[in-house]
Amino acid sequence: MQTAPLVLIFVGIVAAWLFAAMGKGKGLDTFRAETTAQFNVWLASQSASQLGLSPDRCEIVKREETIGGGDGAVDSYTLTLFLRTGTGQYAMFKSTPTGPYVKLVESSVARVVLKDRYVPLEVTVDVRPEAVLRNVSCGARHEPT
Repeated sequence: MQTAPLVLIFVGIVAAWLFAAMGKGKGLDTFRAETTAQFNVWLASQSASQLGLSPDRCEIVKREETIGGGDGAVDSYTLTLFLRTGTGQYAMFKSTPTGPYVKLVESSVARVVLKDRYVPLEVTVDVRPEAVLRNVSCGARHEPT
């Protein structure tokens, strides 16, 4: 009879731990979907337009994911995109929990980070819709892989 309260306490502790563990971490797919949505909203904004970026006028040159967590759980996720604008300049988009961090990237930095994917600014980039680089999408249909 005295073991019944101990068993109930043990079951309660295990249930509370499982509830906390399940509610704490999101799946990687959820993090990716949230950051993709954050990027798409930003790309359609005025601040993206001021940098010469829009869904049909940019190229994702490099994509990096930073995944934090342990024991199979994902606690944090950051998506960093290096973008080439319609004018040939480079910008970096970084997802954060409070909103995106975006800045233009100096040519010297872009050259080091992008290596063989770097195209010097002197090269003319054709930004007509029919000339947008193939297999690259910055629009609402963008699904990072």
